[in-house]
Amino acid sequence: TDPGGPGGSGVDFVLGAGADDGFLAPLNERFDLVSWDPRGTKGSSPIDCDLDVDVEPFGAFPALDERDRIVEAARAYAEACVDSVGADLLASVSTLDTARDMELIRLALGEEHLTYLGFSYGTYLGATYAAVYPDRVRAFVLDGAVDPDAYANDPLVSNAEQAVGFETALTRYFDICDVGVCRYLGDERDWRRLVARLDAAPLETGDPARPVTGEDVLNATLIVMYSRQAWPILDLALAEAAAGDGARIKFLSDIALGIDDDGSVDPGADAFPAITAIDAAYPTDIALQDQMYWTYLQSSPSFGPSTFWASTAGGYAAFEWPVEADDRFTGPFTYDADGGPPIVVIGTTFDPATPFRGSIAMTEQLGDATLLTMVGDGHTAYGGNSTCIDDAVGAFLVDLVAPEPGTICEQELATAGAAVVSGEGAGVATADVIGQLRRFAGISR
Repeated sequence: TDPGGPGGSGVDFVLGAGADDGFLAPLNERFDLVSWDPRGTKGSSPIDCDLDVDVEPFGAFPALDERDRIVEAARAYAEACVDSVGADLLASVSTLDTARDMELIRLALGEEHLTYLGFSYGTYLGATYAAVYPDRVRAFVLDGAVDPDAYANDPLVSNAEQAVGFETALTRYFDICDVGVCRYLGDERDWRRLVARLDAAPLETGDPARPVTGEDVLNATLIVMYSRQAWPILDLALAEAAAGDGARIKFLSDIALGIDDDGSVDPGADAFPAITAIDAAYPTDIALQDQMYWTYLQSSPSFGPSTFWASTAGGYAAFEWPVEADDRFTGPFTYDADGGPPIVVIGTTFDPATPFRGSIAMTEQLGDATLLTMVGDGHTAYGGNSTCIDDAVGAFLVDLVAPEPGTICEQELATAGAAVVSGEGAGVATADVIGQLRRFAGISR
């Protein structure tokens, strides 16, 4: 199993999710659960470019007229990565390299075929493996799928769709608030005013160097959109910030940025741009990238600029990146089941990080694949969102009984989530929900 990223630690993921109270525990009754830190991450020659999150170009929200500064920062970042970890490692962390590592793991385990559950970017890894080693697939489930061709060959368009996904999620969040179940007694316009107000006059915290700004509200909102269960936490955080207390917003923003409780920065964030820089074919024409800024801004006023700089700063870094991949896979992402079961692709209709269209595209491109749909919110579906989804995945992975094509499941959290928002316990940050947000942050930068 792979949690996604690129950059997520599979070891941390499986030790948590596979524990007795973890959401992979039911699968552990039938299978040994195996994961690994993909090359360049945590325990596998980690890519740590030795830069503080505040000076990296990938979390900024500047206007387009600051492009030159961003390009220069990206250039400096790329050079720092080479100096810190070396060109040889950076050239050998493509998804194709990691898929080959999956094959080596299979051989080391002595398994004839692999059973695999991949999430988010892990769906791209799974699709790559299935395309390269189709005869080694037993049963693959790819949850929260990306459009593999767009991810590899048209990343600016792929990332623009993600910005729209988060904008849609925000609208749905406020649609629920509009029916009177939120403590944050405002709408999307009030939220934008709060962002602007805190940009103009940040809220003080115990650390003068870390006030609560409008950017913190954006960060906090974006990370909470990954989890439908966490919406009540955002509701309370916004209500407190509107009343002058930004502590909970800062807490959520720190999670989004990979800043731990002790103030240290997760170095795993560096794996994301380093892998993406050699994996995806960003255009090398900076003028063309600049034109995309307006597409991002128009289609996603809230998250377009941040997504643009996260993606095109990676693109600028790729343009300035002094290392080429030893090898990379660009498709076609086709899979021939050769009489075996299809690959099961799971898409959530309002997934902000991997919009539903990506799951449709992956299903079509793989060929021998079937789409399992969850109508609901949040990133990925398996593991407590829907009994229908969980049962279908279990039946397929254990007994090779694939869901019928066109199967649609309903998320079971929408009504319960709304009730929690309006109750006395609204917004209380339970450990499991915060853990989920930290996991999503670790695989999404």
